[in-house]
Amino acid sequence: MEATGYSPKFTTDFRGMAKANAFIQTDKRFPSYFGGYGNAKTTSLCVKALKHLYEYPGSSGALCRNTNVQLDRTTRKEFFKLLGVSAENARKHPDIAYWNKQSNYLRLKNGSDLTFIYLDGDRAIENVRSMNLSFAGIDQAEEISSAAFEEFDARIRFGDCPHWVGTVGNPAGHNWIWRKYYRDFINDADFIMWIAATMDNPHLPDDFVPNLLKNHSEDWVKRFVYGSFDVFQGQIYEEFNEQVHVIDPMSFDPNMIAGWGADFGLVNPSVFLRFAIDYDGNLIVFDEIYNRQKLAPFYAEELRKHGVFNKDGRQDEIIGDPSVMNITATTGTALEEEYWDAGIAISPGNKRKRSPGIQRVKAHLRIDWDQPHPYKPGEMGRAGGAYRGKDGEYHDVPGIYFTRNCSHTIEELPNYQWKQLNPNDEGKKNAPEEPLEVDDHCCDALRYFIMDYISTKRPKKPRRKSILEKESEMYRDQEVEDWRVG
Repeated sequence: MEATGYSPKFTTDFRGMAKANAFIQTDKRFPSYFGGYGNAKTTSLCVKALKHLYEYPGSSGALCRNTNVQLDRTTRKEFFKLLGVSAENARKHPDIAYWNKQSNYLRLKNGSDLTFIYLDGDRAIENVRSMNLSFAGIDQAEEISSAAFEEFDARIRFGDCPHWVGTVGNPAGHNWIWRKYYRDFINDADFIMWIAATMDNPHLPDDFVPNLLKNHSEDWVKRFVYGSFDVFQGQIYEEFNEQVHVIDPMSFDPNMIAGWGADFGLVNPSVFLRFAIDYDGNLIVFDEIYNRQKLAPFYAEELRKHGVFNKDGRQDEIIGDPSVMNITATTGTALEEEYWDAGIAISPGNKRKRSPGIQRVKAHLRIDWDQPHPYKPGEMGRAGGAYRGKDGEYHDVPGIYFTRNCSHTIEELPNYQWKQLNPNDEGKKNAPEEPLEVDDHCCDALRYFIMDYISTKRPKKPRRKSILEKESEMYRDQEVEDWRVG
């Protein structure tokens, strides 16, 4: 696949935008362009895709966004706008051989093709598995899961040309994008990111930036104007404090073991979190199973290894995502049946209790800094604490803690966030009380268990039996044995 050097004439101007141009021109495998509003992220991604399709005839690519509506209204619209056409009249373009709006499939006359894909949900991501691509571009990558990014990485191998998975978007805290580019692969030359502030685009109206600076909060400006990954609006579990909530691993008396919370995925991970309740009613998440691309028998065996069955053979209760009742495309049966056949019983939780469930978790996470930490002698600050109920009385809420071996849960909690309003809707609509469904599987497993289990239930401390009680039990057992023999 030989480069032609030919590119179409784009109806856009990138003069004075060094970072956008660098993103477009690089041949690195994992280029990323993030930053503030108005820095031409989507446009840059579409230009990079078009440049590849024209320069490498016969290549194959994909442009993606989280939902079908967002894909059509933004990414796809911008792509065709660059060519001077729209999705409705794209066939009129002299370089387009075929376009199907329903299947979102485009083929150029030079043999290159492009598919527009939305990535919301496991099934959408599973469709990527059948593809053989030269490149993939992900618009607003902070809205999709790391699983989608990794799935594309495994599909990029078609043709003798540069292969790349490009991501663009707005910073959203220390999420999977930050972890890849600023922690896990910071020394890997294939991973490269450009961050451009809104004012790096010299083609914006003169009043655009001043209005953003004047009309929004300091944290909003840091994120959406300057492109900072260190702050983000809409954090759900702002009460989470690693110093207080994360404790060293420990063992528990069997009567403290409360059960498991679970969330299920295939391309996205499946998660099982194990809970204990101490004698003061505190919840402790002390074990975690986290994996993807695995079926029910695998997790059933993992649960056995992690002690889901106690000594008398009884299984700990597992409360999971109600999707466990759904028929799976893999086997044509309900996931619940697959686990049952593998020897594991799972009870479906109530997904409709999402908002109350989040409030319950927040109550358990809340910190009372005037109280001593129950698991860190000499330190102040315990989770939970007293609150005034509807009856006007004060009630004590047990805290929740996480042993540090539950690394995925500890990583998810501070990055769990609400969906944000589009800037154009601010002041016109209420912010949606819905979490952003990205890398939230541990948070979901946590919520399912807490909402469907009596989290304030406290195990009774074992009472030391007297000698007389022990002798009485011994004689009673002997009498029962004599009766059976007789």
